[in-house]
Amino acid sequence: LLWAKIRDAKPKATALIWDGSAVEIYGCSPDRERIGHVFGAIPIGQVYLVPGIDGQPARGLQEKDNAQHPRPEIRIRTAPVEGGYEMWAAVPLELIGVSPGADRFLMEIQVNTPAHEGVMDAGRGNLFGSYTAFNDTQSYALMVIRR
Repeated sequence: LLWAKIRDAKPKATALIWDGSAVEIYGCSPDRERIGHVFGAIPIGQVYLVPGIDGQPARGLQEKDNAQHPRPEIRIRTAPVEGGYEMWAAVPLELIGVSPGADRFLMEIQVNTPAHEGVMDAGRGNLFGSYTAFNDTQSYALMVIRR
């Protein structure tokens, strides 16, 4: 489960999801190699959570085979708030590469905000400090599941 209050002055959907308003969640097994020397060299699960913008509903997508696929099992809701939006989401752990029954996994969360007038570049912030979360798990947090 995720709840976030995102500061995003002008939320916007873009053709490339990561250049617009979105939250990305990455995950993988802690038993894998920690750095992908070549893109795709380590299995990292990735989902995108896109807020509802301009009358469009919020949506969840999974990165798989170099494409983004809508995943209706991702439950997501967003609401505008002053200076941005709030997001509530339930993401099945399997969609970020966590095996059923796993008791621990690595995870990173990245928030993307779009470029707009007065801001030249899209902004990115990572909760645990990853520079390239899609390819390098060295800064991911170790998550422990208590049953």
